[in-house]
Amino acid sequence: ARPDLADPEAIAQALPGPGLVALFVALFLGGYFLYAAVYSALGAMCSSEEEAQQAQFPVVLLLMAPILFLMPIMQDPQAPFSVVMSMVPFFSPVLLYARAGAGSIPLWLLGASLSVLYLSVWGMAWVAGRIYRVGILLQGKRPTVPELWRWVKEA
Repeated sequence: ARPDLADPEAIAQALPGPGLVALFVALFLGGYFLYAAVYSALGAMCSSEEEAQQAQFPVVLLLMAPILFLMPIMQDPQAPFSVVMSMVPFFSPVLLYARAGAGSIPLWLLGASLSVLYLSVWGMAWVAGRIYRVGILLQGKRPTVPELWRWVKEA
C-alpha cells in the first residue's frame, strides 16, 4: 500500500492523545533521572572502566526486566500483578505507559506511581551523592555491599 493514500482519519486515531504524550514525558524524565542516579552511584564506586562494565550488569537486568513483563501486563492491565509491577520505580517508566496505552488507569494510581518514581529519583540521587563523597576518597579496590551501606550511613 502507498503511504500517500492512507486515510488521515485512521492515522489520527492511531496517534496518542495529549494525556498519553504528557504521561510519556513524565515517565521518560523520571526513568532517565532514576537510571542516571543509579549509574552515578555505580561510577562513584568503580575505579576503572573494566570494573564499571562488570558492575553495570545488574542495572542492565533492571532495564531489561520490564520487557519480560510487558505482554502479560498489556493483556490484563488491571490485574493485581500489573498494578504492583507498575508501582516498582525501576519498572514503572515502561510498564505504566504500557498499561495506560492498553486501558485506563485510575488517576490516584497514576499519581501514586509517579510519586514513587520521583521520590525514588530523589532517594537514589541522595544515595549516589553519599557513595560519591566517600568513594572518591578511596582508590584501588572495589567496595563490597556492606562497605557501600557503611558509606551511605557515614557520609
